[in-house]
Amino acid sequence: MRSINAYVRHLAHVTSVRSCCVTLLFTLALAGSVHADNDLRILTWNVESGGSDPATIAKRLRTFTDYQIIALQEVHADEFKRYGKALGFKAVESKTGGGDRLMILYDSERLALVDYRE
Repeated sequence: MRSINAYVRHLAHVTSVRSCCVTLLFTLALAGSVHADNDLRILTWNVESGGSDPATIAKRLRTFTDYQIIALQEVHADEFKRYGKALGFKAVESKTGGGDRLMILYDSERLALVDYRE
């Protein structure tokens, strides 16, 4: 099995936000695989920044306690802190995408961010 760093170097050609998300998810998953509890639950949610209520989304995020990674799409940059605080997870936020960006929240008690490229 490749080491995590070798895997990240293998994916160093990341050029799109979609690839960034995939790379980050795999990196997080590999980093977390050393824990005794190997179940890894991932949730993805398009929060549609232009037509949704951020307060409702933050409230709903608090209920997703069984997931270790939550990937949000179409997040308005102004809402990054609100969503991160709702779960108490660490987060990686995309810099590209204009008004609609990606946000990946992860349980830092089980997972470690090894690398991030966009």
